[in-house]
Amino acid sequence: MLPLTILLFLACAAGLRAAPVTIPHGTVELVAEHNSIQPGHNFQVGLKFQLEKGWHIYWTNPGDAGQPPRVAWDLPAGLSAGAILWPYP
Repeated sequence: MLPLTILLFLACAAGLRAAPVTIPHGTVELVAEHNSIQPGHNFQVGLKFQLEKGWHIYWTNPGDAGQPPRVAWDLPAGLSAGAILWPYP
């Protein structure tokens, strides 16, 4: 699968979901933990991948066959992103 670089605007996290973004062989959307964010409080967002039949996403440890998804955050001033938390396959 082609390496993915996903540019999502965290400002969209103020709602439950951001509009899906087209990626090679599918779409990805940002899903927020809460309906709104508040200064001084941590929150989590998730990436929901909808892929064409036959395509898949690699985990953080893809072995020698692929690469994990890469995320490039474009954050407003005052916000920062922590490390990606990968669920086990």
